[in-house]
Amino acid sequence: MAVLTDYKIKAAKSKAKEYTLKDGNRLFLNIHPNGSKYWLFRFSWNGKQSRLSFGTYPTVDIKKHDPCVSKQIANYSMEFILACKKV
Repeated sequence: MAVLTDYKIKAAKSKAKEYTLKDGNRLFLNIHPNGSKYWLFRFSWNGKQSRLSFGTYPTVDIKKHDPCVSKQIANYSMEFILACKKV
């Protein structure tokens, strides 16, 4: 499992096309051509891949918190998604 560090995130430069850096537990950092960086959680909903955004880096800096935060976010997001499926 790839784990993003603050150094790797800051070093990620924009490219001609949008790309992602994996953090593990279905969390990704999406880097746009304009240089903006978005935290995303990927999941499957009704057989289709979907994404949930947590905001932009560095405004939302998941990596500055406890190392287990990204795993906790993935778990809570999945619980929320499963609860919504039941409704």
